[in-house]
Amino acid sequence: MILAISTSSAQASVAVLETSGKLVFQEAVHAPRAASQAVLDLAKPYLRAGELTAVVADVGPGSFTGVKVGVVLAKTWGYTLGLRVGGISAFDLISRDGIRVVPSRRDQFFVHDGTALVIAEEAPPGVAQNPPLAANVVQVMDRIAWSDWQTLVPAYVLPPSISTPKRKPLHLTP
Repeated sequence: MILAISTSSAQASVAVLETSGKLVFQEAVHAPRAASQAVLDLAKPYLRAGELTAVVADVGPGSFTGVKVGVVLAKTWGYTLGLRVGGISAFDLISRDGIRVVPSRRDQFFVHDGTALVIAEEAPPGVAQNPPLAANVVQVMDRIAWSDWQTLVPAYVLPPSISTPKRKPLHLTP
């Protein structure tokens, strides 16, 4: 069985499917800033069962931290459980109807029209913002980029937005 996870948006999702592509389990929860716990809770029964042969992670684009969480979980399970590891684009996990939008940073969106990726200041008017869902991997099994746990990497489009400290750092003397 294959465990698929998506954490690139505020909607964390997990799906379990047979290698033939038949969906066995799917669930999504709104989990902004809590994707790791949500995915762990949803995947726990399948991790314990010992029937998994592979794990697929949404590698982005999307929330920098969210993407990192999903990729790290997949790499960790790949290594510790000896699972095959794969990555899939967040856009592939969104309904295939027309323009697909993934929120990025505050007031910024990744927009894909099927041919090109654009970074926009606002979502296109009239375009539904459906989150990437792990269960949609069933429709794009042929697009999974299989690798080993060591070479799975996030598909970051933008550099991280790291803020500067608001206070002077504490200097410790040896």
